[in-house]
Order: sequence, then C-alpha cells, then structure tokens
Amino acid sequence: MPKQENIELPLLKVLKDAGGSLSIRDAVAKTKEFYPELTDEEKASMLTSGENRLNNRIAWCRQRLVEKGEIDSSTRGIWKITEEGKKRVEAEWPSWKAEYVEIKPHIRTQRSSESMKKQEDVTTPTELIDSTIGEITEDVKAQILNRLKDVEPATFENIVAQLLEKLGYGSKDDGSIKVTGRSHDGGIDGICSLDKLGLGKVIFQAKRWNSNVGIKEVSQLVGAVHSKRVSSGILITTADFTADAKKEADRAGNIRLIDGQELASLMIQTGLGVKKVPISYPKIDEDYFEGLG
Repeated sequence: MPKQENIELPLLKVLKDAGGSLSIRDAVAKTKEFYPELTDEEKASMLTSGENRLNNRIAWCRQRLVEKGEIDSSTRGIWKITEEGKKRVEAEWPSWKAEYVEIKPHIRTQRSSESMKKQEDVTTPTELIDSTIGEITEDVKAQILNRLKDVEPATFENIVAQLLEKLGYGSKDDGSIKVTGRSHDGGIDGICSLDKLGLGKVIFQAKRWNSNVGIKEVSQLVGAVHSKRVSSGILITTADFTADAKKEADRAGNIRLIDGQELASLMIQTGLGVKKVPISYPKIDEDYFEGLG
C-alpha cells in the first residue's frame, strides 16, 4: 500500500489540477493513478469491515489534510483544496515520489510501544483495528487446536461430523452424516454426502494427532474410496501433512486434506465452538449528509 503521508501530496495535486475541487469519487480515483505499481489484487484489498483498504487510506489522508488546513471540508460531497494546500503542492511536488509499505494485517507479533508507534505511522486507525482482529483470530485458532488435542478421539470424530454438517455435507439427524469410527469400519471414521439426496457419498477420517499425517494414511484413504465406491474422501487432522502425503492426495485427485490451521479457520468461519463478538465504532454516514438540504 502507499504510505499514509505519501498520499497527501497526490491528493492535493489532483484537487489543484482540477481547478480546486472534486467529488469524493473523482478525487479518490485520480489519486490512485499516482500508484500504477499496485496490482489489481492490491487495489482490491479489503479490510475486515468490508471497506476497500486503499480507499480507506485516502479518506483518512483527507481527514488529516483537513486538520492541517490544506483541504476545506465545508461543502458536502466535495473535497476542496485551500490556499495553504496549493502552496504546499507548489513547494513540495517537484521532489515527490511514490513510496510503499508492506501491509501484514493478520500476522501476530510481539509489539513494543515503539513498534506500535511505527505501525501507527504507516496504517490508518481502521487498519489497526483490522490488524488487531487478525491477531485475535490467530490466537483463537491456537486455542481451538489446543482444545481439540485434549478431547477423546471419538469426541473429535463427532466434532468433525458437526463441522461437515455446518459446511453442507448432510445432517446427522437424517443419517446423511454418520460417524463410524468406533465400528472399526476399515479405518473410516464417517461418511457424509455431497448432495441432499445422498447420491454423492464421501468418506472422512479424523486424525487427532500431534505429528504430521504421512503418505501411508493418505494411501489407505485412497484405497478406501475405491473399495467403498464413493466419490471422494476427506482427511482432517489437528496437525499437518508430510510433503509425500500432499503429493499422494494430488495424484489421487479425489482426496481433500484439511490441516490443523484450516480446521481451526473453518470452525471460526462456521461458528463451531466459537462465539462471534461484534465490534462497534462510529463512522460518518455520507448518505445522511448528502441528503440534507
């Protein structure tokens, strides 16, 4: 993303070049043109709130320029440069160049007060909230895996069945999802369905392991899929898979591997064993102010 302070001059310049003012939409769009190195994916990057990350950066930049007296906020829906802003563009634009910073919103780090201040220098307040949510999510994922490793194997199999139900692979109530692990059904822990009629059968295995699952277990599942004449198999573990195991699953083409990290993410996504806590913070209602006479 462009550095926060680096956005200020391009925003002032587009307003000055346009005769002094632009609509919000046009000001944002023209400011983005000064950062052609950004990929389409980077331009489309979203915050947890659903807001476009780059648009959010430009909006916060505009707010700081209002506070500096370089943008006039008196006209609804219009961003207008002041005389102070024009003087700054004339003085500083010849030496301006695009500067970027890498944004890692979901990587947890130990933050000292100094590192937090440095982070605040390159992110918006909204991005800081987004980053904090990412840290909380990573912490909850670790807690989920620790809890799962403490449950009995049979309990883990039932948790996996509940997850598959939430993901739309049938229902335990109507029998389209069955846990068979304790029946020693060829090492298969359960069966579920790809469709509501139960025509597309899928078998699954649940490995509550600390060590990585190897090629032997994947090969056994491949064989079980073939012998039971089902469409595919799912292998879920609290750990990870060896490189050979992943290659074997790719070779088979009908085996889906879910490691501990993805398992925890899916439980958060579906709300299985996880509560969603809403976050509330104020944000200006542009539609309201646009509708005023």
